Amino acid sequence: MCSKFAPLPAFHYSNHVLIFLNGKFVDRKKAMVAVFDHGFLYGDGVFETLRAYSGKVWNIDAHVARLLRGSRLMKMPLPWTKKQICRWIEETVVKNKLKEAVIRLTVTRGENNFDFMNVKNPTICIVASQNKPWPMAYYTKGISAITTPLERSYPAVKTTSLIANTRAQQQMAAKKCQEAFFINRRGHISEGTRTNVFFVKNGALTVPRDEALSGTTKKLTMQLARKMKMKIHEKPIRKEQIHRMDECFITSVTRRIMPVVKIDGKAIGKGIPGLYTKRLAELLDRHIARKLRIPLL
Repeated sequence: MCSKFAPLPAFHYSNHVLIFLNGKFVDRKKAMVAVFDHGFLYGDGVFETLRAYSGKVWNIDAHVARLLRGSRLMKMPLPWTKKQICRWIEETVVKNKLKEAVIRLTVTRGENNFDFMNVKNPTICIVASQNKPWPMAYYTKGISAITTPLERSYPAVKTTSLIANTRAQQQMAAKKCQEAFFINRRGHISEGTRTNVFFVKNGALTVPRDEALSGTTKKLTMQLARKMKMKIHEKPIRKEQIHRMDECFITSVTRRIMPVVKIDGKAIGKGIPGLYTKRLAELLDRHIARKLRIPLL
């Protein structure tokens, strides 16, 4: 077993959830998608997970921009503007009377026969749920992770086709760990199942260069590291190099910056959250609070 910590928080949807589905707000029990929808049949869709603090959706423009970019790469141009989608996301949070929320935005090609080159009536679905905080011990003591010889099928797009992620989630659940890192066909670490991964070596931020989803929190973390005058090395990192690192942490919109102190049962550095990790986490929390004009996280 990797860790004594509790398992990952699950999403809990209450019975009164209102879901934004194709232009309307509907009760969760009446929110239906056709069995011929491409998202159901082929995983032919894109999605984003967002976070709201004090009723304000964090970094919404960056998330919706990534979704629209991914849809174009999937040859799935959408009929809605970024402004429209942003408004629908914010309305979904308000309709559900949420302050601390996790939002899932999903777009698929809809019912489209066997046509993967065009889109006629895409499906858009926005679900907002009460955020369940990660255990504080994950931040103060760090988490455990495993490595797995899997990789995302199309890292350039945050696609709903997530078989590798699903398999990795099963593996980490069996090991009672909190994340799993993909080791690609070249033997390099790329990313986590739902996170980007960073290392610190001799005071420099070391970032896997192999293909990984371009994370919104990853980008911001690198900007903050530059403000700290940290050197940043983007390079391939082989599995056998992981335990030579001084620190490790993961980033995502829901976890922000979370320290990793053990990988495959072996300690990273001193086996405790590192100084650079804690400093970057503090800077990120202050940045979010300042931008949203909310109390410090």
